[in-house]
Amino acid sequence: EFDAHVATYSNCPTGGPGGLICCRQCTASYSNLLNDTAKEMESQTVSSVGREVSELIELLHDAQIRLKQAVDVSNGNDVRRNILNPEEAGSNDDESRGNKNGKGLMGIMDIFK
Repeated sequence: EFDAHVATYSNCPTGGPGGLICCRQCTASYSNLLNDTAKEMESQTVSSVGREVSELIELLHDAQIRLKQAVDVSNGNDVRRNILNPEEAGSNDDESRGNKNGKGLMGIMDIFK
């Protein structure tokens, strides 16, 4: 099993075992290998987070479209409600519906009408 191992760095020029604590050349070579490995890991992390951000942006865009559609439906329903005579349909102002800030309430089922 050990014989099948492929070395990822060059052999020691002085005949030592190589690696981080062998000699000056091996230390520099091994340090470069570790730096390259760290750079690759950082690149993969940045790439992964970038993909996540792209997915979130896409989800937010979809949610924005659905929100606009819901607001459009709500506004259309408000127009239809305001056409009715207030005596027949009951009062339709915001305060009578319990909304004191004047922004109107939208029921979840209004979206599907």
